[in-house]
Amino acid sequence: MARERRAVPFGAHVLAEYALGVAAIATGLHLGGGARLALGGAGGLVVALNLVSGTPLGLARLVSRRQHHVADLLVVAALATSPAYAHRALGVAGMALAEATAAVLVALERRTRYSVPAAATVTPPGRRASPVAPRVARRLGRAAGTGRRIARALAAAPEGGGAGWPGRRPRR
Repeated sequence: MARERRAVPFGAHVLAEYALGVAAIATGLHLGGGARLALGGAGGLVVALNLVSGTPLGLARLVSRRQHHVADLLVVAALATSPAYAHRALGVAGMALAEATAAVLVALERRTRYSVPAAATVTPPGRRASPVAPRVARRLGRAAGTGRRIARALAAAPEGGGAGWPGRRPRR
């Protein structure tokens, strides 16, 4: 089976985690006992993690993308194992929601591109980018020069026309 491609950009991952965190907090507030603590705590951790991840939607850059990834996995592990250590306090609804939240976080984690986008590469001075580049640059320069010459000729021409098309020089 081919490995899935990580197609979700990190910014979209953060936005989805904000939504999931707020939903977990809101759901935890409607449940009682341990479910309130488990879901509210996990939602609070996810929101707090996104606030310090250094994205445009965050407040500060205290956590790198790699550390964010590891923290996501720790939150998933805590949610996934919560029925084992808090089964009496969670209840059936709390266990089901904790497992579902963990599954959604894992699915999001598996599809997220955590790497920083590569900066555009610039050709160092003294090296040619490609053999086509000088020809294209020369043609663009000639076109710009021709356009400038035409504009000057049109500006200097008397009303009603001039001595022909200004783009061509008369032959001698």
